[in-house]
Amino acid sequence: MTSPNKTSSNTIRCPSCEEYKRTTKQSKDRFYNCPATAVVLPFSGHPAIRRNKSCVIWTGLHSFRNDPFGVRNIGTRMTEEIPLIPKVNALEVRTGNIVNWNRLKRKPNINPTEELSECITATVQKFLAASDKTELQYVTHIDCLDNDLHEPLQEEERGELKVTIKVFLCSKLPPQVIHESVEKVMEDLKVSFVETVLLSISMFNTEEEITVEQLKPYWKVLEKMVQEEKVLSIGVSDLDKTKLAELYEWAKVKPSTDQVNLASCCVMPKELTEYAKLVDVQLLTHNDPTELLPASKLQEAIRMCSTEPDSVGWVGQWVARYSVLVKCRGIIKSKGYVLSASRDLHQRA
Repeated sequence: MTSPNKTSSNTIRCPSCEEYKRTTKQSKDRFYNCPATAVVLPFSGHPAIRRNKSCVIWTGLHSFRNDPFGVRNIGTRMTEEIPLIPKVNALEVRTGNIVNWNRLKRKPNINPTEELSECITATVQKFLAASDKTELQYVTHIDCLDNDLHEPLQEEERGELKVTIKVFLCSKLPPQVIHESVEKVMEDLKVSFVETVLLSISMFNTEEEITVEQLKPYWKVLEKMVQEEKVLSIGVSDLDKTKLAELYEWAKVKPSTDQVNLASCCVMPKELTEYAKLVDVQLLTHNDPTELLPASKLQEAIRMCSTEPDSVGWVGQWVARYSVLVKCRGIIKSKGYVLSASRDLHQRA
């Protein structure tokens, strides 16, 4: 069994992180704190051994030389991490405003997937750190909101702002998830309507081209939200001229915008620009990948702030990215993500 290296009567070195820690006496108890895991464990008469992330935390170690507590006979080193959220199968993440987040400012060339992954890790990490660890063993759904970055819009400045939401569907879901995703952003921002909602369904059909037939059920939900005056205009992403024309002819509420990914073409297609001009559809560009949140990236983001077992099986449901533009100045006042994910717990077995 691997043992921490003893350097003095009250200092030991963690065998995993290789940093020296110091134990101190408080009444009859000893405490040993490993900053790599931010866990403090008490000791009352027997060594406590716990594994969390990459560090093994040892407590109550008076001396390894004589092994007075029988540490060497306690068994082999734990090889499996104890999950923090073993029963959770539904996850919501609400990042708050990330515009002035220093963690992202240090990475100016970060791509959308990396940005979202960073946000997931940081938001879930804060939630887990502030939660009761015993309660987490039994909950099945967690809603992670970064309260430090949560910035509802002020009512008196609402007229000066434009709110745009882009909804990414990660898989084929009931159309009502469009309404759910938009409502959750509106709830976070404390607004009764948004100016624009853009829809992207390219993520749930990466092997084949998307069709207008796949788009129609979700478009009907957006049309209803326009009728309810919760959304002023609606748009799409990555439709060529033929598909845009098909949607335009069918829709009751016409698309106001079509976002085009210039990664697939250096110049806006001529036939698309001509048609968009004819029917008054605004063409915009974007750099979002076909899969904004692959399952592997989501699982990695969760693993970075929890344990390996906690990360297994997670897949994204939908992602809503919002931005708040100051109209008169053309600058982004606020930007954030709201996302929903789920997992099949049987995959972990």
